[in-house]
Amino acid sequence: MSRKPRPQPQASPTPAREPKGCAVARWRAALAVDSGVAARHYHLGTALAERQEFAEAAACFEKALLLQPDDPCALNDLSLALRSLGRGEAAVAQFQEALSRRPDYPEAYHNLSITLRELGRLEEALASSNRALELREAFAEAYHNRAMVFEQLGDTEAALVCYDRALALMPDQPAGRMGRAMALLARGDFAAGWAEYEWRWQTPQLLSARRNFSQPQWQGEAAQNRTLLIHTEQGFGDTLQFCRYVPLAAARGFRVVLEAPAPLVRLVASLDGPRTIVTQGEALLAFDVHCPMMSLPLAFGTDLSNIPNSIPYLRADEVHEHVWQERLAARGRAELRVGLVWAGNPRRDIPAAAAIDRRRSVPAEHLTPLFDCSGVTFFFAPKTSASPRASSGYRSDGRGRGFCRDSRADHTIRLGHLR
Repeated sequence: MSRKPRPQPQASPTPAREPKGCAVARWRAALAVDSGVAARHYHLGTALAERQEFAEAAACFEKALLLQPDDPCALNDLSLALRSLGRGEAAVAQFQEALSRRPDYPEAYHNLSITLRELGRLEEALASSNRALELREAFAEAYHNRAMVFEQLGDTEAALVCYDRALALMPDQPAGRMGRAMALLARGDFAAGWAEYEWRWQTPQLLSARRNFSQPQWQGEAAQNRTLLIHTEQGFGDTLQFCRYVPLAAARGFRVVLEAPAPLVRLVASLDGPRTIVTQGEALLAFDVHCPMMSLPLAFGTDLSNIPNSIPYLRADEVHEHVWQERLAARGRAELRVGLVWAGNPRRDIPAAAAIDRRRSVPAEHLTPLFDCSGVTFFFAPKTSASPRASSGYRSDGRGRGFCRDSRADHTIRLGHLR
């Protein structure tokens, strides 16, 4: 969830005038013979875009447009390349150029809607999506994107209607099934939502990450004196949220082997219950059944009434807790200590991920007025270098102080002492 962006509705490049599998070498050879043919630059661009070489693809589309400025297809595909390069505003301008030349272009309206949604321009995104569906009624990808717009607008029920329309047109579309799962979970329908969430393994974001063990996946059946491997699958935040199930698996009678990312091993070692921890990437111990960490709610039949809530389920070890007590004490005692985490990983090279980060991160300058509060010491815990000014220890009137990043365990320790 946090490490991988949500599966996206498929953008719609212009249908190829020739098969899009044309080799890059073929079109480069054709251009070497005659570089004055717009279609040859265009086809080279589509071939490069298929290989995700978006900067060079964009340059090819621009050359095609120099020769044929009114080509809406080249404008559409140039916009897609710009979006993939993280240049959302420039992509919007080019989509609008394409639509000015061809107003009945549903794919361009759909692509424009996706880009506007990623930029947070939701009402405009909804209007563009509506226009795409007016022009092409049986447009599954457009219904999917419209559902995501409604989700960001906070209208889960409208989103589910759109997901159902999309899936009626394309029942086995993994991104649509995954989107519907997230909407069901947001509505509190855990039974249907967690079952549908298993479709995540069919999405491009996670298809290659699936662990194809010969042992079966645990589905909630009795332990029967077996060893259960619980393995992480996505971001650190997901691991920290869902590792709460590990003690429950041990209580069921399993011998639990927990695989965790190296930066989290020391922290998850504080979980209650007998278990063996293996660092991700190292050789696994023998096991009988396995379960991806984010399939545990399904296996345990989690609903709103039985979410594991033994808090805290992660704790600092005493040795490092003492170290941080001394570090904080050395900086003096304030009436109030406040820890600030303001930014995630921007991942600007992935438009969908960058859109997520724009919704969750706060520009550092918005925090500046806080530092004039008297009697407060601020401790910065940046996840990335998104804000050099703050992470370097901005200080106003002796009150704002910053720390460099440490391990996630140290992060938990120091936040635990801001009281």
